Amino acid sequence: QLFAQKLRFKNAKGENYPDWEEKRLKDIGTFSKGGSLSKNSLSKNGIKCILYGDLFTIYDEIIHEVNVFTDVNKNELKFGNKGDILIPSSTTVNAWSIACSSALMIDEVALGGDINVLTPKNCIVSEFLSYTINHTKKREIAKYAQGTTIVHLYNDSLKKVKIEIPRIEEQIKIATFLSKIDEKINQIDRELENMKEFKKGLLQQMLI
Repeated sequence: QLFAQKLRFKNAKGENYPDWEEKRLKDIGTFSKGGSLSKNSLSKNGIKCILYGDLFTIYDEIIHEVNVFTDVNKNELKFGNKGDILIPSSTTVNAWSIACSSALMIDEVALGGDINVLTPKNCIVSEFLSYTINHTKKREIAKYAQGTTIVHLYNDSLKKVKIEIPRIEEQIKIATFLSKIDEKINQIDRELENMKEFKKGLLQQMLI
């Protein structure tokens, strides 16, 4: 309902914001690629890094924390910074799975190869853009994916993707609203895991 504009936030006067504008991704930011960083480059500490596979397995729409490191020389790395949108550029699964994005919310994170990087303009809220891509643009992005055994997604194709953009004030409200829901979900997940461990401990004591 949010992205279909059936549910709208109001401005300070209680009025609807202006209609959303359709733009292509190439019009709202610049594109680049990650660097040559592989699993063999990982270490227990050093520079924070993200490999393309992490975008499928570790991260969701928003990346607030990175706990993977590399000890590769800083001069040999390519970095992502706060606000960048990370989209994988290859997968061995299918075209649908590659159509995902994560908004990076911390600075100076080394990025591995096979990551498309979109750096939005100041008029774009990165969290909003990431949620939009993940929940409304998977089908359109998937159609640009190429290959069978290994599926590729290139920046030149991503630039063509059309997206509906509201005023920045409404972007902020939508992103904040969805982020709070995600925080609640994560909190409940942590509580559930704690309860599972508590139950496991009780069962172990009962069987002694």
